[in-house]
Amino acid sequence: MGIIDQSLMFYAFTHGFLEEVAEEDIPEFIKDMLEQLRNEAPQTLDELHTKRDFTKDIETQLNQVLTQFASEWAEKRTQTA
Repeated sequence: MGIIDQSLMFYAFTHGFLEEVAEEDIPEFIKDMLEQLRNEAPQTLDELHTKRDFTKDIETQLNQVLTQFASEWAEKRTQTA
């Protein structure tokens, strides 16, 4: 796992996006989250890679994508449970 992926994982942990995720589901959540970010926010990831900093714009974009992802992921888990 590269430094950007590790940074994104840490960001998700420290900003509460995993609060409702069961401990045993965290690896799957992280894998799906990183895939979603690559698909939905490649320009944000490129900007993060270039700037090497979570600027206000990057955080805003990440929060939008991660909020939607976490909600959809939880809903999907509820439907399959």
